[in-house]
Amino acid sequence: MLLFNGINEPIKKSTTATKNTQLNHLDKRQEFAKEMASTQPSSLSEQLRNKDVSTYLRNQTFLEKAQEAALLQRMGVNKEKLEELKEQLEALDKMLADGTISQEAYQEQRAVIEQEIAKEYEQAQKRREEEEKSQGKL
Repeated sequence: MLLFNGINEPIKKSTTATKNTQLNHLDKRQEFAKEMASTQPSSLSEQLRNKDVSTYLRNQTFLEKAQEAALLQRMGVNKEKLEELKEQLEALDKMLADGTISQEAYQEQRAVIEQEIAKEYEQAQKRREEEEKSQGKL
């Protein structure tokens, strides 16, 4: 490839320019490798690498919460009642962690709350079936 220096003076491209660019690319790659070695991964990345997904599961996005609300509404579940029961479970877990409740009492109360949650889902299913029957008759 010929380059022109001025109007009529062709200059041949030297091979030293290509060697310099190759050296520059090599230097950049080495700098990048050094930089990557010195960076620290985020705590979430570290937890996922160690297969600890509990934090990831706890951090639901707004979209996931909206999808859950839409699903519960479609199923006919009373979301307020369900949230109240979940809060009771969290309070019960906290009492166990604080040591203000015995393990046996904790298990009994947790079983009662879980039965109420199951009952709420059953009632929602019955309401949904009744709605489908009434829509089918119209």
